[in-house]
Amino acid sequence: MKTCKKILAVILAGAMALAMASCGSPKKTNATISIGVPFNYDSVDPHRDFQGWYTSIYGVTESLFRMGDNGTLEPCLAKSASLSDNVWTVKLCRNARFSNGNPVTSDMVARNLKRAGQENPQYAVFTQLRYDTSKKHTLRIITKDGIPTLKNTLSSPCLGIIDLDASKDPDKAIVGTGPFILKNFDPEGIVSVLRNENYWDGTVSLAGARFITEKQDAPKLFGMQNGYLDAVTNVTSDAYPSYQENADKYKAHSVEGSRLLFFYLNQKTLDKTVRTVINGYLDKKFVEKFSNGMLTATNGPFNENVSYGKVKAPRNLSAEECRELLKKDGYTAGEDGILEKDGKSLRLRVETYGMYNLDAFAKLMQKQLKQIGIACDIQTEKDPDSTYMKDGDFDIAFYSLIPDKENDPYEFLEKTMGPNGKRNVCGYGSKETNALLAQLRTEPRPEKRAKLARELVQKAIDSGCFGYIGLVNKVTVLRNGISGLSETSPYDFYCLTARTTLQ
Repeated sequence: MKTCKKILAVILAGAMALAMASCGSPKKTNATISIGVPFNYDSVDPHRDFQGWYTSIYGVTESLFRMGDNGTLEPCLAKSASLSDNVWTVKLCRNARFSNGNPVTSDMVARNLKRAGQENPQYAVFTQLRYDTSKKHTLRIITKDGIPTLKNTLSSPCLGIIDLDASKDPDKAIVGTGPFILKNFDPEGIVSVLRNENYWDGTVSLAGARFITEKQDAPKLFGMQNGYLDAVTNVTSDAYPSYQENADKYKAHSVEGSRLLFFYLNQKTLDKTVRTVINGYLDKKFVEKFSNGMLTATNGPFNENVSYGKVKAPRNLSAEECRELLKKDGYTAGEDGILEKDGKSLRLRVETYGMYNLDAFAKLMQKQLKQIGIACDIQTEKDPDSTYMKDGDFDIAFYSLIPDKENDPYEFLEKTMGPNGKRNVCGYGSKETNALLAQLRTEPRPEKRAKLARELVQKAIDSGCFGYIGLVNKVTVLRNGISGLSETSPYDFYCLTARTTLQ
């Protein structure tokens, strides 16, 4: 118990960081900083997989729109987008430039969107649309059914706009529009960036930055203590107390709930009764309390304060109720106390990984389920996307996503429940849910969209195929004197900005 509590310990009470005091442009400096990040990828092509998250983190690429700290859409390379008669009209910022000085044109944007659709199945819709690029700074996107969420989608960092003519080998080098340009990309080591002297949206303060990939807590803490690192993103609860003890050197910034922790219950290997018992017995309020405030328990995938977030939780089940349900389903206790049916023990294969303390939550589930006669064998992987999330070989699988990164529920629901959803790893769905998703895709009325989303989530909960645990904080630790590192943003895909400053 004490060990798990230490692993999960994190404090939510840190005040949200104030924005930079000055509203004007920052001053240029000769300063460079080093940032510890948890992941590295083998490419900087923003249109492949989720690499766009990291080129956005590096400050190299930008999208047409961006997500504000309060979860609303804000202009970026585009200043507006409007829908009329199934045609989206996107007005580009006339002064937007790539780092090589070339202008951002409607033709280049259209080529980027089509390429993203070719490279990333999640954005395949962009290969099916028609584009009018006759005006240099106005892009018209012609759709069949309007796609009311298209503007939201255009904020995705995976749709970062690059100069395709100048980016001959986008896996290794790209020309973007962000405040920094790529100097060196080492998939196994350090990524370094330099100030974009041609940045279109104001002065860039820092001369450059280094991103150092380190998945373990201890080396990052050592780097901060010895001046090798100036900032650490995605801080875990295991490391947080050590930073807290050195408040004179570091400032930890905690932003509430944009990342969801959840698990899949494989309907191919687990019957409905077992799935119902697992979801009904897991004490999420205990998990919330046990995590010392790092987690806010949630019934569904979205914050319950948004219009599409409020749903009914699975019915809470006592240990006795769980045993009775399993008994009716044919399970009896074996000599070791583990339930059996047809000569087979109820022993589940649980897959997890180390980020966001998901491995600790898996152990907590293991302990709770053992009380009702269900055994769990936990396998911790380094990369879920190349293992169990790819082959679907599990009974229970823990995972984490940002469900509301586009200020709309469709993207997450389609991804995890849709017939072609990239994260629908259990084959969840039916004619009814597929029809609801199709309706949600084209429904323009916000109140109706919210109702459809709630209905879809409720069906997922009632099926017992998903277990939604809660929303966790994004924690960033900065050395004193550093600010503007997107520490007030709840989104993991923002980090280095023009306003990042070392005083």
